Amino acid sequence: MALPIRGLVELARPSSISIRPARSRESIEVARLLYTSLMNGVDGVLPINRQKLFDHVYLTINSTDGFVQVAEEGGRIVGVFAAELQPHAYCDGYVASELGVYIDPEHRGGRTFVTLLEDYLAWVGIKPNVLLSGFTISQLGPTTPYLRRVLERHGFTRGSEGYYRYE
Repeated sequence: MALPIRGLVELARPSSISIRPARSRESIEVARLLYTSLMNGVDGVLPINRQKLFDHVYLTINSTDGFVQVAEEGGRIVGVFAAELQPHAYCDGYVASELGVYIDPEHRGGRTFVTLLEDYLAWVGIKPNVLLSGFTISQLGPTTPYLRRVLERHGFTRGSEGYYRYE
């Protein structure tokens, strides 16, 4: 799906990295990158079912309510941003939720994350009846302050504080 701000965002990208919608045939690679991200976050202690993850990625790529963008360099996927729309549990409308983001460590520090986030927000902006969009920082570490600043600059406000008890 072509996003309305595609041409404007392209100008800000380094020429070596291109960002585009994921293709069905890339589901395995996208799932592998998201698995890496999940294992580094709060889900890392859970027994992630790789087949379920792959199935969800495949369905999300092929859904009109799914958003999966990849960052590519030299024919290799070096980053991914996945999100989906879900009906709000108590309101008439939808919630856009980030499912996972991963950028290869060698490709961090540029505009790749910002561009993926802006593409996500553009996608949310063209969907009807979206009440809110969410982003979860599930890996607290050295990049957390940077992520918080980027999210705040893009209109996100901190809305919760998560605590987890593993059973």
